[in-house]
Order: sequence, then C-alpha cells, then structure tokens
Amino acid sequence: MERRDFVYSSARTLINTYPHLQTDSAFSQQNTATFTLPQAEYRVQSQNGEDGILAEIFSRIGVDSKIFVEFGIQNGSEGNCVFLADWCGWSGLFIEADLQQFKPLFLKYSQNPRIQTFKNFVSSQNINELLVLAGITKEIDLISIDVDGDDFWIWKAINKVSPRVVVIEMNGSILPQDVIVQPRNSPPWNGTSAYGASVSALKKLGEYLGYSLIHTDLAGVNSFFVRKDLVHHFPEANEVAIRSTNHSLLGHRHPPASLKHFVDLAKNFDEIIEEPNIPAVETNELQVQFVHDHALGDFLFPADDQIISRSIRNDGIWEPREVQWLKENVPPGSNCLNIGANVGYFTCLMSQLGGDSGQVVSIEPNPKLIPLLKSNVNRLARPNVEIFECAAGNKTGEIDLYLNERNFGDSRVYNPKITQDGYHPAEHGFDEIIKTVSVPIRKVDEIIGDKQIDVALIDTQGWDHEVLRGMQNIISLWHPRILVEFSPSWIASLGEDPAKVLMEYQSWGYRLGSPDLDLGQNPSAEAVLREIELCPAYYINISLTPISL
Repeated sequence: MERRDFVYSSARTLINTYPHLQTDSAFSQQNTATFTLPQAEYRVQSQNGEDGILAEIFSRIGVDSKIFVEFGIQNGSEGNCVFLADWCGWSGLFIEADLQQFKPLFLKYSQNPRIQTFKNFVSSQNINELLVLAGITKEIDLISIDVDGDDFWIWKAINKVSPRVVVIEMNGSILPQDVIVQPRNSPPWNGTSAYGASVSALKKLGEYLGYSLIHTDLAGVNSFFVRKDLVHHFPEANEVAIRSTNHSLLGHRHPPASLKHFVDLAKNFDEIIEEPNIPAVETNELQVQFVHDHALGDFLFPADDQIISRSIRNDGIWEPREVQWLKENVPPGSNCLNIGANVGYFTCLMSQLGGDSGQVVSIEPNPKLIPLLKSNVNRLARPNVEIFECAAGNKTGEIDLYLNERNFGDSRVYNPKITQDGYHPAEHGFDEIIKTVSVPIRKVDEIIGDKQIDVALIDTQGWDHEVLRGMQNIISLWHPRILVEFSPSWIASLGEDPAKVLMEYQSWGYRLGSPDLDLGQNPSAEAVLREIELCPAYYINISLTPISL
C-alpha cells in the first residue's frame, strides 16, 4: 500500500473509532476507555503511534477548545498534531526553525485560516512571547514539545497557556532512576544520545507543574501527561510502563555519548529549576491588538498605537496609494526592500506580490515592533522574507532611536525637537521627555551586498535621503524602482536643501514622480516643491523611476 493510501485508510479508521475528535462541540465525557493506551497506539500522520494515543486520551477527557501548539514539526508531513489539523478541524500553531523545512509547512497551511505557522527557534526565553503573538493563551487542549534538547526547560517556562494534555520528547536511553536533564541553552543536538531529559526528570517537572505522567510510547520517544484534574480518567497513571528508546520499534537508538554535563535534579530540585540564569521574558508588558486588513488579513499592532491601526480598522487598508503603487511595480519574482518596515504591513504585501520566486528584505530598528513584525511575517507573508533589526543610513555603528509611543510609525533617528521650527513634541505624539533606545545602524549596501534589488520602499521619517545615500551600490548596479517619503520641512530642519536632495535623486539616473500628486512626465525639482507647497500634507511619497524604463 502506498503511503498516501495508507494515510487515507488509517485516517478513516481512527475517525470512525473516535468520532468526537471531529465534532464542533465538546465530547460528552463517558469516563470509559476504548483501549488501554498501549493498545491505542496507531499511526496516521504521527511518527509513531501518537495519533491513536491522543485519540484515546481525548475520548476519556473530552475535547474542549480544539486548539493545539506543536513545535519541532519540520515540514508538516508528520507530527503529533497533523492528524488533528488536517482531518479533525482543530485550530492551532505549528512552529519550525529550519527555513527549508518551514517552506513546505507554510505552503501546506497558507490557505487554512485555522492554522498559524511560525518560523522561529523556540527557547525557554521566547516561548511565552510566541504564544501571545499567536493569540493563544489560557486553556488549550494540547501542546507537543519536541526540539531535541531544551524540551524540559521550555515546558518549565510556559505560563501563558494551561494545556490539558502535554506530549514531550523524553530520552529513553537514560535509565529511569536517573533524574537528569541537559543544561539550559545547550548547543544544538549532535545526533547522539546526549539530549533532553530522562523520563524521571520530566515526571518530576510534571508533578511540579500540576501534571501526571500517564504513558510512554512503545517507541520510547514521547511521554504523555495530563493535568491532575483529569488524571482520574487514567488508571494507567498508577503504574506507567517506562520504555527505553526503540526507534522504528526495532530497538534502534542514537549513538551513545557522555552525559557528564547533564544536571542531576535528584537533590534540590526546586532550587535548580528556579535558578535565575536566564533573563526573564516580560511578556506581560506586551499588549497587542489585532487589526483586520481586507486584503492581507489580521495584523498585530501595539495596543497603544493610535494611528496606523486606527486607519486600517476604519478603512480596511493602510496608505491605499502606496498599496496601488506596489501592485503596479512589484511583478512576480521581484526582489524587494522595505526600509522602515514597522510591523510588516508593506513587507507582507511585497512578499505576496513577489511570490515564491521573489524575495523581500525587511529592515526595522524599533525593538518593540520587531516581535510584531516577525509574527505578522510568519503568519501573513510567504517564506521569502529576511528581517534585519537595525536602522538604515549612510554610516555603520550605533545611533539613538527617538520613540513615539502613540504613533509607532513616527519613531526617528534624530531628535524630533529640531523639526517643524522647534514644535512641541506632543504635537506629533512624543512624550514630554522623549524616550530613546540605542540601536545599530547600517548601510543598506552592506546588508544586501551584490544581491539584485528590483523595488525599494523607504519610510524613515525625514531620514530617507540618508538611507538612499547608503544604497549607492544597489542603485548603480540595479537601478531599482523606488518609492520614498519626502518631507521638505523636515529635510530643511536637518540642515539640507530639499531641492538639492531631489536633484541628487535625479543625478542617479531617475525621473521624479508621485502617486500622491499629478507631477507630469518629468518634473524638475522646483516644480515638485511648488506642487508640495499647495498640498495640505507635510510629506508626500516620491517615486523614483529609472530613466531607462
């Protein structure tokens, strides 16, 4: 039987045996067992018999939220939650760190509104932040943890959700009496038996977190836990069979290696796992809002943003003229730059327009926006985006970023007090005492190298001409089509002549235009400035089109 036929046949069998897995309402708890857990082991799209075990577990405790989280999922062809996602209508989050594995995972679920896919390395430091960004908090039905290493410490760190069931990889090659775990933040797995935690260590952690061990699978790979309020459904918990590593059910295991560096938890367990050797992740301070764009979907914004998010909520789109310009200038296969990416609105649009054969480089310096940018890109863009966490300019080093806490599209790399003839900062949403944070600044030429760039979108709040001066290699090599924000009063306040800035753009082989104003075919710098003076806005978008086009 071919693998495809096997999946269809086995899926029908499991669904017929456990129909509650597909129902939209919670299963009426019968408190009866169809099979013992070892008898229930059955494979549809799991690596081993995890599909059947989970079906049996939920036949006893009922299905509640139908929400899962699984990380270490690879390409999505098999996993502990794939059957639930593909066949049973569950919602959830798959996380995979490897780009080559993530691409097919993303494509598989890109049209499924129930499933989110994040490309992230999961650690004890970022797991709660990732859950918050995915909008997955409080009680869910299932978490599956398999990262070949820090599984124990990641489970210990989770505090944003209360899963009813936890499946976590164990190291079955470690003797059951040894309560040991690899140190936090250990190097990546090297393919040997020196990884993860013993089942006794996981059992002790489970007890600490309020969970009971109910099963270890026949392959000696996974341990299964339920919350203690549900353990009365599992008489197996009174005497769980502990199994050694038995890959492919043929006794295979990884090459042996020394465990001298492992941490012994048998003594001072509470003290060891609470040792503050990892910086705390203050996810409680990360307050976010979802805002729906008609074309692209639900974007995450800081909860206290009052400008961009409000506009999208009211109109279903942000900056429609920029959107239209991008649609006209980003054909499939385009390599794009988005400088001043904010939370990734235009990055995601460029990614969709360029398609899988194109690429997007997204640059954003604001540390508060970076997690939201990554989340939005993971959920709404194709897997063709590379993010750089820095400011862009005509130098390399460090620079102060002046933070606007109400308009997150208006943070700047210069003191806003020097613009608008010394206006009060509050007029543009800045605090009385303006907060700053030091960020790296780089020339875009250094970031891109000789990679071809076809389209660039630049919005850096009056700093745009400095960004372009740091792109001279890209401009001379590729002459990309460029849309750049232009604010004459801010440029003048920074000590430069706006007309000379426009003429500098022309000297690079571009003709001037604008999606915001009717400037004719090839206006002079002076003509552009005259039109801007008649415009009520203090900035417009200038398009730079290569003269050769």
